[in-house]
Amino acid sequence: MLIAIADGVSGSGPGGDASRMAVKIAQRVFLDSKPDAAPVDLMPEIFITSNQSLDDAGMENRVLGRGATTLTAAICRRALAWAMALIPSH
Repeated sequence: MLIAIADGVSGSGPGGDASRMAVKIAQRVFLDSKPDAAPVDLMPEIFITSNQSLDDAGMENRVLGRGATTLTAAICRRALAWAMALIPSH
C-alpha cells in the first residue's frame, strides 16, 4: 500500500498543480513496480521521478512559474512501513 500526501508551496506559481502531479507520479511508479520491489529501493525512485518530472514541467511552462510542492510518502507491507519526505527547493 502506498500513502502519499503533497502540499503545494504557496507563492511558487501553480503549487496545487505540482502537488497533484507529484501524487500521480508516486502512484504510477508504485503501481508499475514489481510486487516484490524493496521499499528501500522504491522510495528513492518515487521521489527522484517526481522531482525530475516537476522540474521538466516547470521548464516547459515558465509563464505560470515553476510550481513546487512538498511530498511525503509511505509504503506499508507486512506490518512494516517505510516513509520518506521531500521539500524541493524549486
